[in-house]
Amino acid sequence: MINKKNIIENMRICPIDEQEYESLIKEIVVERQISVLLGSGISTWSPTEVPNGLAIVNSLAENLVPNEFPSYQQLREYVNHTAFEHIFERCPNHDKVRVWIAEHFSGEKPNEIHNAIAELVKRGIILHVYTTNYDIAMDNALTNAGVVVNRIIGKNDVWNPDEPSLIKLHGSVDNPSSLIFALRHESLMEPWKRNILQQGLKNRILLVCGYSGMDFELSPELVHCNCKKIIWNTFHNPISNPEHITANTSRVILQTDGTILAGNMVRLWTKLLGRQISVTKPLLTSNLADYLF
Repeated sequence: MINKKNIIENMRICPIDEQEYESLIKEIVVERQISVLLGSGISTWSPTEVPNGLAIVNSLAENLVPNEFPSYQQLREYVNHTAFEHIFERCPNHDKVRVWIAEHFSGEKPNEIHNAIAELVKRGIILHVYTTNYDIAMDNALTNAGVVVNRIIGKNDVWNPDEPSLIKLHGSVDNPSSLIFALRHESLMEPWKRNILQQGLKNRILLVCGYSGMDFELSPELVHCNCKKIIWNTFHNPISNPEHITANTSRVILQTDGTILAGNMVRLWTKLLGRQISVTKPLLTSNLADYLF
């Protein structure tokens, strides 16, 4: 059996606000033209308020396994540890799922994290923004900041590794046919995406934020992209909260000799931007099942 504690002990882990953290921030700012990989954690903040993958799965678990079901707690736990791509794979109507995602995950309003990233693109500190998010908040933040980027959703979109880019690896709500949400879509990364990933990450620092690594085609590719360095921001410190780090994250960090940067992403982007940013976590009063069922 794999001992997760032993794996974590072999990782380079840097809590935010320690001396090594300051060195990493300085390296990013001095290096310039880094790449970032953004997950759904970026878009949960108000006013964007898009639920992350974990929230989707938790809501599905509560509604697929009612309280009166025998051993419902144990069954819900099984569902909670399942990627939503597994669940949606079994959905008999994928067209309906596309419509549902496009309607409820638009996330048009950027939050201060999006705005900070757009400003860093404008300054030339960030060159490529890769994201698995469906929403268009990052798109709008770049537009609002007056930043011109190559927006890439499909294989025919313009790609230049030397120009600022927004690469939406799992599609975008304003193009429902591009959405990737089921296991069959993630079995193997398409060659054109692999090419864009490798060209945009080669010899660059990659900063990962708001992303759990719970996918099937992206994380395995990161170990082959020859990044100069991978810095992966996690909210929880794996030393004290080993259950909050995924196997994919552990694998990428160990195989690339990367660094876990543990702490609140707001403090990370405040430091990179050079001024205080403030965000509000939304009160999720509505049940996602209102949208799902």
